Amino acid sequence: MESLLVLTIITLVMIAFQTIPSRDLHHYLEVNFFFSHLKSQLIFGQEKAMTRLEPIRVSFHKDLNQIYFAAQSHLYPYQILDLPADLELASNFEFIFTPTGRTNAFKTVIFNDLTKQEAYYLKFQLGSGRFVLSQ
Repeated sequence: MESLLVLTIITLVMIAFQTIPSRDLHHYLEVNFFFSHLKSQLIFGQEKAMTRLEPIRVSFHKDLNQIYFAAQSHLYPYQILDLPADLELASNFEFIFTPTGRTNAFKTVIFNDLTKQEAYYLKFQLGSGRFVLSQ
């Protein structure tokens, strides 16, 4: 009977230790997946603007915690990217990828990580169409 009790306690302790790191791992993977997806969508939008010779509008909406990708001639976006629950935008921002692949505006978009109390910075360079993500 004692051995059963000891095994139960050991099992409960092991289960408790496994769930704690998995939350951090889940958050880490979710944030990394989001930024990977965001970078892919930005590159896709830039390539779409160049191949179709059509401006692509990218809008960062703080209130909705979403990023819209739309052809400038269309009212509705072709892609809506939702931010993870633990990330929020610091401000709104909108720019256009021109048919040459360049941007018409530049700014640093700040993503606040509410869980880790850190910030991620997405910096757009004026005119070049390039961007850099840093922490």
